[in-house]
Amino acid sequence: MTKSLSLFEVSWEVCNKVGGIHTVLSSKARTLVEEHGDDYIAVGPWLLADDDAAPAPFEEEEGYEDFTESCRRMGIPVRVGRWRIPGRPRTFLVEFSGLYER
Repeated sequence: MTKSLSLFEVSWEVCNKVGGIHTVLSSKARTLVEEHGDDYIAVGPWLLADDDAAPAPFEEEEGYEDFTESCRRMGIPVRVGRWRIPGRPRTFLVEFSGLYER
């Protein structure tokens, strides 16, 4: 029996275009998705503004309500969706500000 493994890439620059690391992540994501499919998951900060002026780099995905609710109950709000870059990797965005006191 083959066991499925997930590859998590955690970075401040996931869905947060602030510098060179963002470019590196977004350029290699397509290859990682081709190799790992949805077992490659990018994890970044939940910093998205509700500003309609610019298209969001993230598109929420349905079907993860149980997971996101479970995280919220633990005090870690998350969003699950697709990062709008080549390869469109599955992405978890974590609202971290409430974790400072922990």
